[in-house]
Amino acid sequence: MAQRRLTIDIPESRIALHNLLEVLLQYKLISKEKAKTLEQEETAKKPVNRWAKVAEEMSTQGYLKGIGEELLESTREFRDDFEIRNPFEKSTK
Repeated sequence: MAQRRLTIDIPESRIALHNLLEVLLQYKLISKEKAKTLEQEETAKKPVNRWAKVAEEMSTQGYLKGIGEELLESTREFRDDFEIRNPFEKSTK
């Protein structure tokens, strides 16, 4: 069978990158050394902010224990409904 080349955009999330590399390793599409090198290079490039550190720590420690999707949905709902009103306008509600 002829080999073909596939280009993959590296995900922004460290967790997504780790999961992607695990899948590639599972199917023996890359070597362990290449996966380790890629992960180290990509994580060194990206600046890490406080919220990213907190999210990653919560994920690795399992604080959400299966309610991650529920939390994500609640966060999106809050974000979509959030609005700052002009204090000088009369409210219709």
